[in-house]
Amino acid sequence: MSLVKRICGAYCLVIAALAALNFMLTPVYNDPSANYPVWVILNWFMAVAVVITIVASVHAKVASDRQGDGPVDRAWISTNLLFMAMVVMTIWWFWNWLSTHFPGTEVFEVFEISEVVVYIHLAMWAFFNPLYVLTSGFAGWRLWREAADG
Repeated sequence: MSLVKRICGAYCLVIAALAALNFMLTPVYNDPSANYPVWVILNWFMAVAVVITIVASVHAKVASDRQGDGPVDRAWISTNLLFMAMVVMTIWWFWNWLSTHFPGTEVFEVFEISEVVVYIHLAMWAFFNPLYVLTSGFAGWRLWREAADG
C-alpha cells in the first residue's frame, strides 16, 4: 500500500505543478482562438488527479472520524479542510470540464446567449485551477508523507 500511496502522491504533485505552470504561462504562449490545446490534454490528467485526491481525502476523513471525538488539532483541521475543499473542487471542476465535452446542455443556451456561457466557463477555470493546485498538491504531499511513514 505504501508504494501505491507514493505513486499517487507523486502523480498528484506533478500534475498540480504542471497545472500551476500552465495556468501562469497560458496567456504567454496560447492564442485563445485555438481552444487551449494544452489544457485539453492536461485536463484528462487533472481528472485522474481529482479522483485520486477525493478518494484520498475521503479515506483520511473516514480514518479521522473512526478515532471518535477528540481534540481539534492540526491533523483534524487539515483532514476536514482538505475533505471539504475537495468536495467543492470535485463538483466545480467536473461540472466545468464536462460542460466543455457536452456543449448545448446548459440551460442558458436555450435563451441564445451561448457565447456568454462559453465565457462563463472559461472564466470559471481562473477560480478552479488555483484551488485545484492547492488541493491536489496538498493531497499529493500528504500521500507521499504517509507512504514514507509506513
